[in-house]
Amino acid sequence: MSILISSDPNNWAQTWFTLVDSRVSPQPRLSSPIIMTSPIIAVSLTLPSGFHSGRACGYLIQQIRTGLIVGGSPDARTETKTLFEGQLSLFNFEFGGDYSLIFDLFLRVADVGSLSVWEYTGMVT
Repeated sequence: MSILISSDPNNWAQTWFTLVDSRVSPQPRLSSPIIMTSPIIAVSLTLPSGFHSGRACGYLIQQIRTGLIVGGSPDARTETKTLFEGQLSLFNFEFGGDYSLIFDLFLRVADVGSLSVWEYTGMVT
């Protein structure tokens, strides 16, 4: 099954932006404070040096609140996706509903970069 989305930039809303200090090692896990609703998101991780451009630089994890409390948490982790530095990555999550995002980064360069997340707000056909 294929999904068609519009290439109109007005169909995207930036939902989260944060600075990433890659001089910190190991990188702390980043949890987005924003609850996402669209299964389609775009993520960009950019470092000024461009040292890791095009390389895998971490993982994006979808976390869904199930209501079941197992191990002290009502959240379940579903899909893990690979993040690449210096390019816009498009993700389509299988599970719908409200969810949050966790970022596990493994950067090894003395730089401060930015992490941006956009949610697709347009029609999906």
